[in-house]
Amino acid sequence: MSSLQLEDSERLLIIKNLKKYFPIGFSLFGKVRYIRAVDDVSFEIKKGETLGLVGESGCGKTTLGRCILRLIEPTSGRIIFKGIDLLKVNRRQLRTLRKYMNIVFQDPFSSLNPRMTIREILMRPLRIHKIAKGNKALEIVIETLEKVGLSSEHLNRYPHELSGGQQQRVAIARAIIANPEFIVLDEPTSSLDVSVQAQILNLLNELQRDLDLTYLFISHNLLVVRHMSDRIAVMYLGRIVELADADEIFMKPMHPYTASLLSSIPIPNPDIRSKKARILLKGEPPSPLNPPSGCPFHTRCIFSSVECTKEKPSLVEMKKGHWVACHRADEIKLSSFEELFVVLNNSKFTLEYEK
Repeated sequence: MSSLQLEDSERLLIIKNLKKYFPIGFSLFGKVRYIRAVDDVSFEIKKGETLGLVGESGCGKTTLGRCILRLIEPTSGRIIFKGIDLLKVNRRQLRTLRKYMNIVFQDPFSSLNPRMTIREILMRPLRIHKIAKGNKALEIVIETLEKVGLSSEHLNRYPHELSGGQQQRVAIARAIIANPEFIVLDEPTSSLDVSVQAQILNLLNELQRDLDLTYLFISHNLLVVRHMSDRIAVMYLGRIVELADADEIFMKPMHPYTASLLSSIPIPNPDIRSKKARILLKGEPPSPLNPPSGCPFHTRCIFSSVECTKEKPSLVEMKKGHWVACHRADEIKLSSFEELFVVLNNSKFTLEYEK
């Protein structure tokens, strides 16, 4: 299949050439200056899968997630959800479509209205989308709370009266109460303790199975993404540089940036850790205000060539299902990470949590 395409019957979300440039003022010559937060991103998500999105802080992951839901208006591109281009619908039509897509934010406390009780927070989507009201709405609220591991005794509490894990459960309940099909998970466990992270991740997996949900899972924690995702997209400076199945990404990365991220994962076995070769990146990530010419990664890449400094690489399918944006992907030989993969999967420190 060409151009990152899945079968038509499988595709729930299609992103084509999506861009988001934030204007921040004018140069000395009167030209508008932009921060290129999302720069020509294309991918697809099939129904029922979890696509993990990883990258360094500031690479544009959260902006991309919010653009997909039109919480931030994209500069250009296409967002096709269930066959409908979200950038061509009016506000009324978009409001109707919002019933089928939602988001769970990184910080549950700041995403919940502190002046509303849990009952009011969960009633609001039912009222907005005209799903139910009165006693019927209350039944749906209690049923949804039970799905996320809470109960009716939390109905009259305010967000500040709950723990961080309980707050995130309420945020998840709000996201699923209108029976959506697609949810953006924007680092939903990064502000929680490790033991609570395990519970939330298991809850998200259970809800996906029971409700047939599709996730875009955004995180900078590679182990969490590996635990959750069917496929993984690696993002650098507003662009996707590699996209493949999760196992393929972890065992045989083809982009130097992906390999550097994997080499930074701490290994619990000291014998293997002392022998493991690491790919150390030089310098800091370039500014999205003034990205380098050619490949955006060439200023930090140990494999860069003259071609890398002049021409921006396209995302190309190097082998079935494995897409890479690198001029030298078929030349350079990156270390296999199969040993790392086996160690992490068999370690007590892995995120293969049990309930």
